[in-house]
Amino acid sequence: MTRANRPFAVVDLGSNTVRLVVFEGATRVPSPLFNERFFCGLGRGLGATGRLNEEAIPQVMASLDRFRRIAGSIGVDRLHVLATAAVRDGENGAELVHDIERRIGARVQVLSGETEARYSAAGVLCGMPDADGVVGDLGGGSLELIEVKSGASGRAASLPLGPLRLAEFGRADSVRAAREIARHLRGVKWLPRAHGRTFYAVGGSWRAFALCHIALTSHPVHMVHGYALSRADALALAQELRGSHGRAIAKLAGVAERRIDMLPRAAAVLERLLAQMRPSDIVFSATGLREGFLYEHLERRERAKDPLIAAAETLAARESRDPAFGARLVHWTAPLFAREGAAATRLRHAACLLSDMGWREHPDYRADQVFLRVLRHPFLALGHEDRVMLAAALFVGAGGKLGKADPASALSLLDRERRHRAALLGAALRLAYAVSGGAKGVLAAASVHPRRGRLDLVLRGKALPASPNVDSALKRLVRAGQYSHGRVVT
Repeated sequence: MTRANRPFAVVDLGSNTVRLVVFEGATRVPSPLFNERFFCGLGRGLGATGRLNEEAIPQVMASLDRFRRIAGSIGVDRLHVLATAAVRDGENGAELVHDIERRIGARVQVLSGETEARYSAAGVLCGMPDADGVVGDLGGGSLELIEVKSGASGRAASLPLGPLRLAEFGRADSVRAAREIARHLRGVKWLPRAHGRTFYAVGGSWRAFALCHIALTSHPVHMVHGYALSRADALALAQELRGSHGRAIAKLAGVAERRIDMLPRAAAVLERLLAQMRPSDIVFSATGLREGFLYEHLERRERAKDPLIAAAETLAARESRDPAFGARLVHWTAPLFAREGAAATRLRHAACLLSDMGWREHPDYRADQVFLRVLRHPFLALGHEDRVMLAAALFVGAGGKLGKADPASALSLLDRERRHRAALLGAALRLAYAVSGGAKGVLAAASVHPRRGRLDLVLRGKALPASPNVDSALKRLVRAGQYSHGRVVT
């Protein structure tokens, strides 16, 4: 087994939770084999006492022992234990580290605030390579802020503004907590200079914030990664979550009970941060410190891969009858999209690679199954609208027909242009399979040629003869592309 194929395990020992994630391997797409967390409250009371919560330590040790056994059974040869704000700030942090290393047999890396911020930024870049703005990772004990641009991170700050720390002010002293938040954020002198850029929100409390907005707006894609809000919408929700209806909103969204009490404080931090930075929008990231730690362990060539295309290639290798056919389709469909930009080409590339993923499904349900699988797959570097467009194109390619979009349907996220492109691309994929039977050698003997408003399907040499199925697929492509007519040329 190569290094890249070995399971890669990360334990995140935080102020509020301890979590183990075992990734399938050190590859560009961080796929978890196992993911488990325990709420332990290790950093509870730290601000008042200067010490880690003694009552939490036995639970932390028991959790780590369980994690060690699980990781070993999966085949992990090394457990990476990352300790963050609570352990680095607690007077008895070094003592806990010594006990963990002696009893668990794994080295503990106590991260500085700057290193923690850098790993969080790497996690966002892992999932959003084009990120440009400021990453904010809100843990139980601290808030890490760091600039990202052009695939790299820049200035960073670590602030003691985690919800667990702020809880020590008590519910009755929210004014004092607000002053503390404002004081620390004012100390980040470079933050206002990021005005107008994107703020990338990382961490469980802010993921819960996104879930609340998804629930309140009945957003049809129930997925946090890539979910975007305007500054005005985020500010309005932050104010609601700090108010009397905050708990009811969180319960509606299905937020874990132990996370609900933290939401008002997380919202208070976000509200002040929005005022200080004034970003254009807020984008939520499901990838953070753990994925960033893995990302920084990748070889440079692996890091340079597009995570969407890498994931599509992996799925195609596992589920397509011939993975090379999808790669050939990228070239075959290109004449139909002569004026597309780089972003559109990327989506078309992914759709071609995934075009055969539903071949094992029952024909009566194939299109629906493919749509749902793509819609819900944990792809990285894919916004919600692009995710729906990709799913819609493969739905059409599998034989589905795009009807009028129900407001509650994911298709309602597509504007007219995206809907048209999805229909056209799906129809092109369907014609390619009708012409070739999924054999790349046969596909090479056929080609499509848009000519002055008409569409020619040219069959040469070893091409299969036309059939009613091919004629039907060609007519569908002609309608989708709004050509005057189409014909088969031999």
